[in-house]
Amino acid sequence: MPTNEKIMELSGEPPNPHFLARLSYWLLLLVVALAPLPFGSNRPWAWSLLSLCVAVLLILWAIAAFIDTNTIQISWGRYRPLLILFGLFIGWSVFQALAPVPKQFWAPGWARLSETLGVATTGVISTDPEQSLTSVMCLLAYAGIFWLGMQVGRRTHYANLALWSVALAGLAYALYGIIVQLEGSNTILWFTKWSYKNSLTSTFVNRNHFAIYAGLSILCTLALIANEARKATEASIATRSGFIQLLDNLSMQIVILAFTFMIL
Repeated sequence: MPTNEKIMELSGEPPNPHFLARLSYWLLLLVVALAPLPFGSNRPWAWSLLSLCVAVLLILWAIAAFIDTNTIQISWGRYRPLLILFGLFIGWSVFQALAPVPKQFWAPGWARLSETLGVATTGVISTDPEQSLTSVMCLLAYAGIFWLGMQVGRRTHYANLALWSVALAGLAYALYGIIVQLEGSNTILWFTKWSYKNSLTSTFVNRNHFAIYAGLSILCTLALIANEARKATEASIATRSGFIQLLDNLSMQIVILAFTFMIL
């Protein structure tokens, strides 16, 4: 059986991952597309649910990797330094939130709490351990999304799927925001807005957060437009026949992308 390196050498593409890995990737695209829906996932229940979904998808991918080693599309040596550094950072973050340390290393609030209550307390480096652990959970979820994208998205087909999913999701949220704004409805979904009442925020609370999301969607849209334009201009356009061929080669996809870019 040919190795992963041999398959990549012959085809220019990594081997197709196991079905479970492909399923986890499709579900990941769905999770990422739906993540902005509940106030940009900027609520405890939303980011907790997002983290849980990513954890389940990682387990699914791990099962696929155990069944079929072709699922592991990047060798351990290539990402080992990154993984070690990230692991050290996560470990240090957990240590700050949980590990008892000498009093001189406590966050100032712990010492004041001990003095106010008049009893001995155990302090940690973190001012808010619960918030620190929540941040660790969110970072692990983001790392899980990156991991699945890195492993499965190396194939051109899956990379294009990721770009399309972000672009079309951005289009959907932008259209929703425009419709709500034109209606003069100060709502987010079925909730009355409590901030940025005169700004287009779509399903986000903060207008700047939606602007960043729309900007990322625009970047994906531009990448897809460039790819479609490259395919359409493979023939020379210096002649009349070449220009006509260019027009013939323009697909409905580039029309959709142009519309998406305009709305975003």
